[in-house]
Amino acid sequence: MAELASLVQRLEVAVSRLEAVSGAGVASAGSGAGAVFVEAYNSLLSGPVEEYLSLSQQIGGDVQKQAEMMKRVFSCQKQFLITASSSQKPSDAVLSTLLAPLSSVIQQVQSFREQNRSSTFFNHLSAVSESVPALGWVAIAPKPGPYVKEMQDAAMFYTNRVLKDYKEKDKKHVDWVKSYLSIWTELQNYIKQHHTTGLCWSKTGPVASGSSAAPARSAGGAPPPPPGPPPPQVDLDQSPAAGDSGATSRNALFASINKGSDITKGLKHVSDDQKTHKNPVMGKVPTISINKTDGCHVYLSAASLDCEIVSAKSSEMNVLVPGAGGDFTELPVPEQFKTVWDGKKLVTTATEIAG
Repeated sequence: MAELASLVQRLEVAVSRLEAVSGAGVASAGSGAGAVFVEAYNSLLSGPVEEYLSLSQQIGGDVQKQAEMMKRVFSCQKQFLITASSSQKPSDAVLSTLLAPLSSVIQQVQSFREQNRSSTFFNHLSAVSESVPALGWVAIAPKPGPYVKEMQDAAMFYTNRVLKDYKEKDKKHVDWVKSYLSIWTELQNYIKQHHTTGLCWSKTGPVASGSSAAPARSAGGAPPPPPGPPPPQVDLDQSPAAGDSGATSRNALFASINKGSDITKGLKHVSDDQKTHKNPVMGKVPTISINKTDGCHVYLSAASLDCEIVSAKSSEMNVLVPGAGGDFTELPVPEQFKTVWDGKKLVTTATEIAG
């Protein structure tokens, strides 16, 4: 028995040594701290991202289709982070090549929203489309975390609409909103812990090369489609801006992502009082013109209640008027009209669809 106990003890020592050697090898292959931030990103993918994908599949339709695109976006970002964990930062030209697959799939997500503006789930699609540029944080310095927060705020303009439409009808959509927004909350925590002032690159590995970039693929392995048509233009004469206020600047950001580290030099800082998805413009407005727009919210100040609103070729228009306590009441703008001949001229009046 004594000999058996001694043998077991020697085996345990040998196993411990092997585990120590194996652990050292893994740390070296994973580039130390780099391996840590890749593993932390995996936790983000297996947590809130996976929950969002699962709920999107349960909802189905366009929500599921867009979620499948988002899965590719996160996959591209993970590949980019793996490259950064084992490579030194390259030149701007090479960096733009590495960022190209990520930029491509982000644009696919945004194009999908523009191509499906009549979708039943337009608010879901818009929430994702408006905030997916958050994954461009890898090109933002020195404050990638606050940038992600800005994109999350843009999503909330539309997720609030989803909550309003479904909170009394289908809890699945409420859970979808919570899971989707939690992605950006957790991403901010991740960035704060591992990339506070910008993406961390390896200090000891080889300089990254363009061959490290994986080609972006659309569904079925076909080449990615060209960008979709631009969103309809909204002409608001001196009026409060509608909800898509930040879309143009964010699209421009990713259209120019090939600028590499120079990506943010041309961007203008937007102060809190200029963020129209947070703050309704409260001045005097004489006239508001809405043309070729599907889905907009117009906030009127107390001084602008006598303004004229002229709309054409538009739908899902809502005017919000202030009430007691600073709350706004939302009123739909008529989309259906009845025209009759009164013997001298045509007379057109708004009609309402019985609900």
